[in-house]
Amino acid sequence: MGKFITIKKLEKGNFFKGEVPIFIQEFGKRASVEKVFGFARAAGKENWQAWLLAQPEYLPWLLRNGADVNIAEGLALKLAAQEGHYSSVKALIGKGIKRTFIGEALVEAAERGWHSVVDLLLKNGVNPCVLDCLAIKGAAFNGHQAIVRTLADNGSEQIKEAISKASMGGYPEIAWMLKKDYSG
Repeated sequence: MGKFITIKKLEKGNFFKGEVPIFIQEFGKRASVEKVFGFARAAGKENWQAWLLAQPEYLPWLLRNGADVNIAEGLALKLAAQEGHYSSVKALIGKGIKRTFIGEALVEAAERGWHSVVDLLLKNGVNPCVLDCLAIKGAAFNGHQAIVRTLADNGSEQIKEAISKASMGGYPEIAWMLKKDYSG
C-alpha cells in the first residue's frame, strides 16, 4: 500500500509495532487530517493519531490542517517529551494542549534526561512536584543530576525520597548533592 517505514519500539508502553505508512507521502496534496486519522483508525492501530502528532516531521502539517492536540488524553505531548522532541513539545503547548497533560510530560522528560524539555515545561508553568514529585524521583533514580538540580531549584519537594531513589539507582553523587544542597 505504498511506502513504509519501521518504527522502533518505544521504551515504555510498546504502543507501535511493525510498520507504519508514511501518511503524508501516501496521501500527497489531497491529504486532510480527517483522511490521515481515519486511515489510522481503519487500520486498527490505537494511538497512531497521538504518535503522529508527537513526531517533528508530521506535526507542522497536522497543526496547519487543524489536528486536535488533546486527543488520547494528551498522549502526543507525553510521547514527544519521552522522545525528547523539544520542537514538538513547544508546538503542542503553543497550540493549547490542556494543562492537565503537561505534568505527565515533565515526568517522562525528567526520567529520560531531556533537560531542555524539562526547562521548557517548567517555563510554561508546570509544577515541579506534580504527580507526587515523580519527576525528581525518576531523574534521581536514572542519574540525571542536572535535571534533579533544576527541579530542586524550582521548588520540587520530597528531597528525602529523591535521595533514596538516587541511592537505589546507583548514583551516590546525586544523593550527596541533594543532602548537601537541599536537605535542611
